[in-house]
Amino acid sequence: MLTNEQITTLEAAVTGDHPDHPDHPIADCFYPHHAFIFYGESGEIVGHIDICFLCSNYSGEPQGYAGNWNLVALRELFSDIGIPLSNKDWD
Repeated sequence: MLTNEQITTLEAAVTGDHPDHPDHPIADCFYPHHAFIFYGESGEIVGHIDICFLCSNYSGEPQGYAGNWNLVALRELFSDIGIPLSNKDWD
């Protein structure tokens, strides 16, 4: 479970206006290795976001996320949570 600060960081990274980041060109592939799943009060899944830091691609449901996500902030968030950003088996 995320802290309130982490939730704020996540919301800010996937909503609003973020410019393209020159260090994160988006590739045509998309094999997401990271995700967040959002649950409703009854435990049902109400949304998700999927991220591939290898190709800088992402998606989410329901619709309404920013056109460009802040991948730098998302990388920092995953690191803060203690989730590795890469794995030798993904290369």
